[in-house]
Amino acid sequence: MLSSSVSKGSFTEPQWSIGSMNNGDLETLTLVTLVTLPYFSTSTATHTNNISNTQGQTDSNITTDEPSETVSVTFNTPTRVITNRRITFRATRF
Repeated sequence: MLSSSVSKGSFTEPQWSIGSMNNGDLETLTLVTLVTLPYFSTSTATHTNNISNTQGQTDSNITTDEPSETVSVTFNTPTRVITNRRITFRATRF
């Protein structure tokens, strides 16, 4: 992980402590990560993050929590650069 930010509370991997929330509050955890190419010919990769939560009070929100998030990453076609008989692959991140 490269960095993280939260709209409320604190985050120390893997624990996000939000604290008390009021009805209607929406809090956000943003993670910036580095994805590596498993093979130079890979054009997409899918990563799933599973979560769990605990709480010390009854949740009045009856909608179901989403315990996982799947992110699809699409890579640009690598450009080959030949220098001194070495081959370097470059990929651009969006």
